[in-house]
Order: sequence, then C-alpha cells, then structure tokens
Amino acid sequence: MSASAKACRLFIIAAVSVIVAFGCRRVVVYLDNATLEILLNYIRTFIYIGLYCAWGISVSRRVVQSQSRRLLAAVSILMIFWFVLREVKYRFVLDDNVMRFFWYLYYIPLLTIPLLAFAVSLTLGKSEDYRLPWRTSILFVITTVLILLVLTNDLHQLVFRFPENAAVKTEFNRKLGAFYYVLTAWGALCTVGAFVVMVRKCRIPQSKKFLWLPLLPFFAAIIYFALYAANFPVVKEYLSDFAAVCCLLFLCFFESCIRCGLIQSNSRYSDLFSASSNLAVQITDGDYNVIYSARSAELLPKQTLKSAEKAPVLLGSGHRLMNMPVCGGRAVWTEDISELLKLRETLLDRREELRERNALLRREYDMERQHRTVEEQNRLYDLLQLKTQPQLDRIDSLVRKYGETDDADKKLSILAQIAVLGSYVKRSKDFVLSADEAPLITQGKLEAAFGESFRSLVFLNIRGSYLVNIGREFVPGKILMLAYDFFEDVLEAVFDSACYINVRVSGICGKLRINILTDSTSGARPKNFPGALILREDDGTAFVLDLEGGGGE
Repeated sequence: MSASAKACRLFIIAAVSVIVAFGCRRVVVYLDNATLEILLNYIRTFIYIGLYCAWGISVSRRVVQSQSRRLLAAVSILMIFWFVLREVKYRFVLDDNVMRFFWYLYYIPLLTIPLLAFAVSLTLGKSEDYRLPWRTSILFVITTVLILLVLTNDLHQLVFRFPENAAVKTEFNRKLGAFYYVLTAWGALCTVGAFVVMVRKCRIPQSKKFLWLPLLPFFAAIIYFALYAANFPVVKEYLSDFAAVCCLLFLCFFESCIRCGLIQSNSRYSDLFSASSNLAVQITDGDYNVIYSARSAELLPKQTLKSAEKAPVLLGSGHRLMNMPVCGGRAVWTEDISELLKLRETLLDRREELRERNALLRREYDMERQHRTVEEQNRLYDLLQLKTQPQLDRIDSLVRKYGETDDADKKLSILAQIAVLGSYVKRSKDFVLSADEAPLITQGKLEAAFGESFRSLVFLNIRGSYLVNIGREFVPGKILMLAYDFFEDVLEAVFDSACYINVRVSGICGKLRINILTDSTSGARPKNFPGALILREDDGTAFVLDLEGGGGE
C-alpha cells in the first residue's frame, strides 16, 4: 500500500471515530436508560482518548525536529489528561469540594495547549537542531503563575468568586473575578500569536503560493469560539462539548502543518525516491549498500562514494558528487554543475573586463573631480570678486591718495578708511563662503562682523554700538549678508560727516529689520539700496531696511 493510500485510510478511520463519538453524545440526549447512557459516555471518552494516544504516538515517530516532537507529544498528553480529568470528575467524584478542584484542573490544558501551539508555530520550517530562544521561557513562567492562581482560587478568589452564604461552591454559582479575564486574554493572545506566526510561515518565499490548509482549523476555531461565547443555539445544541471541539481543532491544525511540510516529518521516503526523476540521490547504509535510489541516480563504485565523505568530488562529466551522513547511513547525490563551470569561466572573463573598465572609469572620475574642483574654485572666486570689487577699487584709490599726500593727519584718515573697507572685504568673503557651505548660519557671525567694523571705525573717530536680536538660533546666510551690506553701504555714505553710528537688527511686526541711526545730517543716501527708508531729523538720520518679509529681499 502506498503512503498516500495509507494516509487516506487513517484519515477515514479518524473521521469515522469522531462521527461515532459525536453520535454517542447525541444518542445519550434521547435515552432514558442510565446504564446505556453511562456505557455510551465511556465509549465516547475512550474514542477521544484513543484518538489522541494514537496521534501522539504517530507524531513521536514522524516528526523530525526534536523540539517540535516533544511539544506535540506534550499537547497529546494534555488532551488525554483533559478527557481523563473530565471523566473522573463526572463519574467517580461525589464530594463538591473535590469536584471544584477538578474543575480548576481544567485550566491546565486550557492555558497550556494554546501556549504550546504558539511554541510549535515558532518551530515551523526550522532545521532539526533548532531550539526555542531562552526568551520564550518567560511565556511558560507566566502560564504557570496563572495556573497556580486558578488552583489556589479558594484562598483568594481572584479568578472565581462564590457567594459568602453559599452552602456549596461549584462552577454553577460562581462569579467571574478580575483575573478570569486575564486568563482568557492570555489564552487568546497565545492563540492569536500562533495564528500570526503561522500565517507568516505559510507564505512560500519568492512565490505567490500560500499554504491554506493550516489556516482552515484556525478560522474554524475563531468562528466556533465566537459562536460558543454568544450561546448560539446550533452550537449550544450540537457542539456544546467545548473540550472535544477545542482539542480536535488543535489536532487538525498540527496535523495540517505536518501534511504541508511546515513541521518536518520522515514519512513517504520510498514514494519520494521512486518518483524522483530530476534528483540523482541515493540513501545507503554504513557500508554504502544502496537502500533508496532515485530513477536518475547513477550507480557509482563504493570507493568513489566513500571518497566524497570529507569534501565534494568533481566527476569528469561536469557533475559533483556530494556525501553527507544521515541517521543509519549516508546520503549521496550528484549535482550537474556544467553550467556553473561555464558561468564561472564567463565570470572570470567579465571580471578582467570590469577591472579594466573600472580603472578607466576611476581615471575619468579623477579628471572630472579635478575639473569640478577648478570650476568650483573659479565660481567662488568670481562670486567673491563681484561681491567686494567696489570696495577693492576704493581701497586701491585710497592707496594712491596715500602715496600722493604728505599730510600726516590725512594719511591717518586714509589708513582708517582702508581698515574699515578691509574689514568689510574680509567679513563679506566669510559670509559668502559660509552661505555657500550651509544655507543657515548663526547670528553670531553677524555680531562678529559688526564688532570688527566698529573696531576699525575707532580710527575714524566714529563711535557707536550694535545689537543683534533675531530671536532664532539659525538664520539664512543671505539675510545676514544683506544686513551687513546695508550697514557698509550706509557707513561709506556717512564716512566724512558722522561721529556716531548705532545699529540694531531685530524683528518688528513679524519682519526682520535693520535700523541704523547716525548723527550725520549731510543728506547722503546708500547707493545700493534705493528702497531703504530714510528718516531725517535735525540731530541725525535713521536708515531702515526690511531684511525679510519686505522690500529688502
């Protein structure tokens, strides 16, 4: 019998067993014979226990991943424990206090099975030697604490509360405590977590295919839990056995994962090898006697097979012989690497070609970088030259005047003017370079520029003060440069008539503005800022320019 036929037969047997157990429960409802009712209940319980025992033994033999195998075995044991516990409670226990404790014990499988489902979902698709990370032990600790809370409920009644005057404390006269909702939320969280992890694992990488089979039990469980909680009439009438339905749904989920290959199993090896036509693989014993062989596997001498134990062996036909140990023997197979060898030769030729091309591109890049550097230097030089050329021309003119005059006082005045113009040239170039590197600069640069200019004005016997209060940490460099240019333009206009200059840069009515107050009454106007506001009084002149939000921009 083939493996697929055997699996189909086992599925039919399991399905018939569940139907018989369900039928026993339905028949009991209509029976008046107590003896026959007890017998049918025993049959139903033994069917479920036998089903879970058989499944637990099956997974212990089929599942390859050791941690998944232990977790699934624990799930089957908990299912059996749940049904044994329920049968003992209803058939053999008469004392109400003992029955209540047995009812508390239900929460061991109720809380542990969802947790184990989540742990199994983490092992889906993992290698045989995979182990759960140590952080997952925290989940087991939390579950243990919650179980202990249920078992010790009589001491604190945090999970279930009973009336103080109740003669008997049972599950029928209990009220829900605060921690009952914590237990329910924890079980739901583990179940949803298992579902989310499973959905991620069911998507085949680099493919649009999706493994739907493991999702069906979860969707069925969600629908059932919702209808059960809502006391839906059909569910209450036909599917009220919560333990049986819950265990069957989890069993279907785990079995579907095994069938889809998410949980690795060692079944159907003979069918696999007999059907393989594209895989040249063989399974041998320790003496290299072939046990399983694919159709396309080439018969090779034992010595050749043994030579590939330490490292792959390259065969003359463009094939590579591989050898690895498996439980009870060796797995040997050949891989056709002729295309890879051709590709390797092509890649070696391409590598040399790319090396030459890379060297050429690097030389072109270096030349382009040098060209760009020169262009950038020329651009900055032209920008600085254009910015300060009038002042440089005036300095040149003052130098000629200095050489032509013999008057010592006049020479000192010329030197003082040159110092003021030189300060502007220096600071203006600094503004240009700073604004080119970063559009935003601090107001401290403008304060430093004003400070240097005012130190030079002392030589012209011009006193003054300045205040920069912009109110922002960073300001566009063009605005600060505009303020300094305006200050220089006004300064050059009142060189010969002013004795005092006061400068203030601040925000007024939402606009950044520069105010320059001087005691000059000569009527001079700034050459480069015809739009500036000029207020003349008998004792001086005020020059005002909006730097942003006005005509100054």
